[in-house]
Amino acid sequence: MMEKSIYIDRDDAKSMEDDERNLFIREILEKIGVPLEDVWPDISLNVDTKIKLRDLLQKLEIEIISDGDRGYQIYHQNTKLGEWFKPRFILREDKGARNFSKKLYYEMVIKTWSIFDTGNEENNDNENHSS
Repeated sequence: MMEKSIYIDRDDAKSMEDDERNLFIREILEKIGVPLEDVWPDISLNVDTKIKLRDLLQKLEIEIISDGDRGYQIYHQNTKLGEWFKPRFILREDKGARNFSKKLYYEMVIKTWSIFDTGNEENNDNENHSS
């Protein structure tokens, strides 16, 4: 399991979460050779892009399943390729900020899992149980 933190402006939280999730999903699809150039040309997803992507993934027997609470799982046939867990947002304060609106910001903690993660599976299992 991978974890990283990103420090973001509170106003950008939703769009940053969407962008980071799309980057994660896109990275997995690219690693398994899904041709995304014509279907999903950039990081954003509009309605037309979503329709084209869904059609392509259906043909390739790839499913991206939402858990209904901002978490996602990616499957190829019956093999789980990756998982995006709902991010945690921690409110932080920059005591040195001069502008009051910039004093408070978020730390977005992102946890993901992928079959492409490097490291020993046994170590990953130990990490999961100790958290």
